Amino acid sequence: MAVFAFLRQPKWIIFTLLVPVGMALCLLAADWQYSRHVNRSAEDARIRTNSTAAPAPLADVVTIGSEFPEADEYRPVTVTGVFEPDSGVLVRRRPFDGAAGFWVVDNLRTDAGQVVAVLRGWTPVAAAALTTPEVPEPPGGEVTVVGYLQSSENLPDPAPVDLPAGQVAALDTAALLAGTGTPAYSPYLVATAMEPPDPAGLRTLPAPNLGLGPHLAYSWQWIFFALLLPVGWVILARREIQAAREEASRTPAADNVADPVPQRP
Repeated sequence: MAVFAFLRQPKWIIFTLLVPVGMALCLLAADWQYSRHVNRSAEDARIRTNSTAAPAPLADVVTIGSEFPEADEYRPVTVTGVFEPDSGVLVRRRPFDGAAGFWVVDNLRTDAGQVVAVLRGWTPVAAAALTTPEVPEPPGGEVTVVGYLQSSENLPDPAPVDLPAGQVAALDTAALLAGTGTPAYSPYLVATAMEPPDPAGLRTLPAPNLGLGPHLAYSWQWIFFALLLPVGWVILARREIQAAREEASRTPAADNVADPVPQRP
């Protein structure tokens, strides 16, 4: 039909081909956002479930020499032991509430003779990132620590060799506990309470509250964009058809006008 002749125009051929391509891309983006929503929901549920459980003895949750399962992260545990002297390090580049600072970590030797790295808390940068702030030693004598478990980090490769004494780039428990000479736990313990209390006055690091985020809304938004493309194509095509019909209705009227009969002189 003549009214559909516009579909043979190059711009309409390209536009028509781009509609399904654009829809496919929008649906892929929607699926990606939905996958992020599902993963974040599962992670948020795991953190909420684990962090609200009753503290269990560390030895009942983690086994020396075994791989620490991700499913046990944020599990509250309790452990009693003695902080080893001169074992403290500061983990660099750890912002908290928008401020630059360090994690303060010390090794705790348990009553059973095993060693676990304890993240005592957070301290701000005193002067510059390369300046090591003074942090009071942890409590002396027997200490009971309550906290939640986290998987060990990995040192960057290659590991920096120009850091100030007492500072490290990551909380890599294998590297921190390598010189203890005793069995050591793979995860580290983020302290939330101590008895007796930590005299350093460090800021406690709470378990994160992820929430579900905007990913589900973004997924629906991309689906809306995918549906909008064919709707837009139909609207524009109807305008072209209407314009073609109006043009066709004007042309015959002009052609049917009779030529004037020449008058004889």
